[in-house]
Amino acid sequence: FTPPKGTIKVWYEPHERFTRISIKDSGVGIDKDKLQGLFEIGLEKISTDTSGEKSSGLGLSICKEFVEAMKGRIWVESEKGEGSQFTFELLVYDSHIHHSKPRPVPKENIDTPVLIS
Repeated sequence: FTPPKGTIKVWYEPHERFTRISIKDSGVGIDKDKLQGLFEIGLEKISTDTSGEKSSGLGLSICKEFVEAMKGRIWVESEKGEGSQFTFELLVYDSHIHHSKPRPVPKENIDTPVLIS
């Protein structure tokens, strides 16, 4: 949680096999005892930000799911009163690994109805 006149910095570091993206804020920081389960869903994590809004951390859980689905990793570094830095790494596309060719959709599947709920 960053106060209204606080700062948020975003940067990336390209590497040969992955890209690292970091987001650092000048917010209130996070207690060390709360860092371990920060990316897990749980009602016991509900906290209040600097303007009184509450958060359960659902967004961080979703971020973790997305990053891990792309074979990446995500972590946080923080100290109470010093702000937080969230960092994630994503593998760089490697054309030598991904060599499958696109396949056309069979004609019999073109008009097939799909139920989305």
